Amino acid sequence: MLGALAADVSNTFLTVCRRRRIQVYELEFSATCTLKNELVHLGVVGEEGSPGIERIDATLYAQLEIEGKLAFEAWEEALARSPLYTTFK
Repeated sequence: MLGALAADVSNTFLTVCRRRRIQVYELEFSATCTLKNELVHLGVVGEEGSPGIERIDATLYAQLEIEGKLAFEAWEEALARSPLYTTFK
């Protein structure tokens, strides 16, 4: 699931940059998640609750030909257009 989120957000960001004619030199997406109760997932006897995902922390690193406000605007548009991000949000 994190791989799908990484692909969706990264590709959406690249699409937004391409449409805005922003050169992207490097791009990296990093994500981790925290489970509600990882002991349930591991099958520990006596543990109750949900093994579902409680939190996702993600960071996109990008080297662009621009910086500042224009880069932030492209990022905000990408998040708004990302199907998985908007679903999880």
